[in-house]
Amino acid sequence: MKKLVAVVLVLVTLVVTVLFSRAQDREQQLVNVRYKAVCDFYFSGVVVDVKNDFDVHRCMLRLELDTSTIATFDVRDTTAYYHAVIDGTDAEVIESIIYDHSESGQANFIKSGMRYTYDGQVDSAYLYIEDILLESWSIQISTFELMDVARFHQIPMAEGKTAVQRKRGWWPRVR
Repeated sequence: MKKLVAVVLVLVTLVVTVLFSRAQDREQQLVNVRYKAVCDFYFSGVVVDVKNDFDVHRCMLRLELDTSTIATFDVRDTTAYYHAVIDGTDAEVIESIIYDHSESGQANFIKSGMRYTYDGQVDSAYLYIEDILLESWSIQISTFELMDVARFHQIPMAEGKTAVQRKRGWWPRVR
């Protein structure tokens, strides 16, 4: 009888874990689909700084833009889940770390001086050095609960606006 109770308990735990994981995956997909629907712009610039302070395989890239189809973009007041903040020729991008396994430890491959390009028409980011494409990838907006990147931004929010906390306003509204 004890074995049967143990087996049932393990099975119930397994089912709950799988259902919770699938719900998180669906939320992640929904956030990405909705974000990409409103982010069909293009921008490109030189990486001037890389902050790797998140401890969750994400980093913040600070860019000096030389090409952009949008002058300003800041959805921090409507969502905690976003990819970039743009203000004129300045941009701050939350991106996945690309690990450089050739260096000691796991340093971020993205460095100052590289060119970062985002093309919302194809939902992809590109990394160049001296006009040579090094990497390309589809962006993914993180819904990881412990990551609060809003405090790392140097681009200030508009007067009277405040950043939305995680789990509130979880996708950008079309403006």
